[in-house]
Amino acid sequence: MPDRSPPSFRGWRIASPIRFRPEATGPAASNYRNLLMDALWIGVFNGLVGTFTTVFVIRLGAPDFYIGLLVSGPALVTALVAMPSARLVQRLSERRVQIAAWGRIFVHLAFLSIAFLPFFLSHHSTALATTILVILSSLPGGLLNVAITSIIASVTEPESRSRVIGVRFAVMGATSALSVMAGGKLLDLIRPPLNYQALFVVASLCAFVSIYYFARLEIPEDKLLSEWGPAHPAGRGLDRLRESMAELREHRAFLYYALAYLVYHLGIFGAHPLFSLYLVRYLGLSDTSVGLLSTVNTFFTLLAYFPWGHYADRRGNRVILLAGSFGVALFPIIIALSKSLPPLLLLHAFSGIFVAALNIAAFNVLLEVTPEQGRAPLLAFHTVIHNASAFAGPLVITSISQTYGVVLLLFITGAVRVLGAAMFALVPLARPSRG
Repeated sequence: MPDRSPPSFRGWRIASPIRFRPEATGPAASNYRNLLMDALWIGVFNGLVGTFTTVFVIRLGAPDFYIGLLVSGPALVTALVAMPSARLVQRLSERRVQIAAWGRIFVHLAFLSIAFLPFFLSHHSTALATTILVILSSLPGGLLNVAITSIIASVTEPESRSRVIGVRFAVMGATSALSVMAGGKLLDLIRPPLNYQALFVVASLCAFVSIYYFARLEIPEDKLLSEWGPAHPAGRGLDRLRESMAELREHRAFLYYALAYLVYHLGIFGAHPLFSLYLVRYLGLSDTSVGLLSTVNTFFTLLAYFPWGHYADRRGNRVILLAGSFGVALFPIIIALSKSLPPLLLLHAFSGIFVAALNIAAFNVLLEVTPEQGRAPLLAFHTVIHNASAFAGPLVITSISQTYGVVLLLFITGAVRVLGAAMFALVPLARPSRG
């Protein structure tokens, strides 16, 4: 029987049912520790920036079009650079950790710059400049998506990956929840726009600390090239496109998953700007209330990571993929029926449980339907799919929000999610071993 006791790194124990490999030493133990410390600090950045950037722009009086651009703009840029970024990292695969670290520095510098905009610009100009900086920060997005996914796959073992990822997501979620709760209070205590400026400074500084730990990850020698395969010689763009399409046709499971993922995430990203508009403009919630909702959602998400991750490693990813996708699909439909804070709190708790399942399953299924040899091009194509939905969904929705209303569009985006969740059931996945 395998030892399932929690790991200990220099006396530090993780009190959870998730096992990392307590017998690991050297680079393996260091990788697990650095994955957690990176998650701890980047969770603060993700929580503050992910929750309050859109609210900041709304408070500045930005039009709905800017709100849509905050999501769709970065998505378009990331989709455009995904394939070239994959080829770049393929040529420099042994240095992908360093490349990803420098890409993250660029992103965090952009958000740090936002903190200083109100000193020099009017409210409208600040909203426009913030939108532009967020879009520019996505330039290394394609590179980061491909490199980081491959790095995590390289430093974790398949038989325990779900539990490792579950703990990483839980740590990230815990710091995100605490930071959002504290951030909401900060915004209410300090006069605007200084409150948002302080928030962006704190978020960026924490992100820089996370890079220190991320840059210390060590990829095992046997994984340096296996996921990338030999670099293809340079050729004309059309020839490279034909080769890429031919490779895609060879991976039926990946194509099924990519199509379902595209439809599902059109509903996911289409609803994103609607949530902020509904909570702030329709219900008139304060920053503290918005932060509380995000905190409750994240709290229940991180609690659910542990059982979902353990279940996925034992029984496979199909069940939690379907449970998570259908559970999250209902969120915009039910939120459109909620008119006050108490039911919204209950809904965000309910949603958090299924968000955990979806996050773990989506990551693991992606790795399951992409072969270890030559995984990078498929990850790049998945990045294009992800960001195509992130671009089209918010842009279309916000452009028609004044005509059809936020409530109706919440129902529509929920229906699109349900369709995508049903399509996930058609993805051919290997049956898990129950031994």
